[in-house]
Amino acid sequence: MQLNLTEDTLNAGYYREIKMISDTLYDVTIKFMTGDVFMKGQYADDILEIESGDFVYYYPNGTKESEGRFKAGRKVGTWKRWGFDGTAKSDRFYPEKETKTSNRVSKPAVFPGGSNGMRDFIAKNLVYPAEAREKEIHGTVYVSFTVDIAGEVANPRIATSVHKLLDDEALRVISMLPAWTPASKDGSPVDSSYILPITFGKKEK
Repeated sequence: MQLNLTEDTLNAGYYREIKMISDTLYDVTIKFMTGDVFMKGQYADDILEIESGDFVYYYPNGTKESEGRFKAGRKVGTWKRWGFDGTAKSDRFYPEKETKTSNRVSKPAVFPGGSNGMRDFIAKNLVYPAEAREKEIHGTVYVSFTVDIAGEVANPRIATSVHKLLDDEALRVISMLPAWTPASKDGSPVDSSYILPITFGKKEK
């Protein structure tokens, strides 16, 4: 997972801690600005682009999002997954054959039922937090995530925050999304990145 680097610490969403284990292995921890851990893992290059070894990802509430192993920058083997509330989700298995990752795809990932299905799913599952409604906290939270080669939603995180109450609810709903038809390039499934807006309306008078 790549993050955009910035020197603007006031507006940064994450920071990372790096420990050099050997000439070819770096232990990396990425934390939210609150100090809570977002990710722990190892990289096989000094510019931190090639994941290699065991990785664990967390939601902002401290719950594990997923854990598994990377090999040469690709997920391999069994990956365990959890929802925002800690509920176990089905494991995913990634074979140790070469797969592709690209942001430019021939066919984008498709949510079951398309855009209408997505709207219906969010409308059915999104809960406007009572405290946020009472305090008239509203706005649109943007959540970024990856749809991996198996069609699973992975590593959801806040791209644009409104308030913790709304951010947490947006992450909870995104963590519940069912499997998509994955994106493909040249006939092969590829990981693809998305940003989804989750809107909480103003308090009704």
